[in-house]
Amino acid sequence: DRKQSKDNTSNDDAIGSFAVVRPAIVFVYAGLIYEMEHAINPATFRTFLDAFYFSVVTMTTVGYGDVTPVSDGGRLFTVLMILTGIALVPWQIGDLIQRLARSRAPLETACNQCGLAFHEADAVFCRRCGAVLNRGADITAVERDVSERDVSERDVSERDVSEPDAIDRDAA
Repeated sequence: DRKQSKDNTSNDDAIGSFAVVRPAIVFVYAGLIYEMEHAINPATFRTFLDAFYFSVVTMTTVGYGDVTPVSDGGRLFTVLMILTGIALVPWQIGDLIQRLARSRAPLETACNQCGLAFHEADAVFCRRCGAVLNRGADITAVERDVSERDVSERDVSERDVSEPDAIDRDAA
């Protein structure tokens, strides 16, 4: 559970990062473009809200064209905004997807019975042979409640799994 809650916190951090970092960058870029363009182009960049609107439209690569910088510095800065928008969104979404996938990935918990190395994070029993997985103190209560069965009744050998006709040959 500690591992799983750590992964959930990690996912929440990634979502929080996406929700905080992107608006912060847009806000800073809006202030910078406003400072660059307001004095030269006051009809277009009248207020900070105009610059903020321009920043959002530019960084999302929508580009309506109704607000455009006229100075060389403003245009060069707009290119930087576009490149940041193109790089930032896929990077943050990729990071979020990677964290979500990692939280669902099988953990390395070897089965003492058959040796299968990877099991789901919430698995109590081995998916190959059905033996109780030994994961430490958090599983001991379950282990006490489970009665041990004869291994031969529930053991599936690798020969049986790899050769479908092996069952028919053994029965004959």
